[in-house]
Amino acid sequence: MNGSKEGEYVTWWPNGKKQLHYFFKDGEYEGCCREWNEQGTLIKVANYKQGHEEGWQQLWYDNGKIRANYIIKNGRRFGLLGTKNCTNVSDSVFRK
Repeated sequence: MNGSKEGEYVTWWPNGKKQLHYFFKDGEYEGCCREWNEQGTLIKVANYKQGHEEGWQQLWYDNGKIRANYIIKNGRRFGLLGTKNCTNVSDSVFRK
């Protein structure tokens, strides 16, 4: 390991809510990594393989609206990185 990060890494906000939940292998991000804001709302789900994004990547604003939703496959991104074309389907379908 030579001092590199290995295994599960969890940090907490001062209010006791979880802030980060990451995994490392050989000092690189590995697997599903998650981040929450100070209120406890999930704001990031990122998947990594050998330190590189791989698979679904999702980010949200603090209010829960989608910020980015894309997939990385073989080093190429498919999907929407910004909010210009991101539409929250539940907002339009389930609006009263």
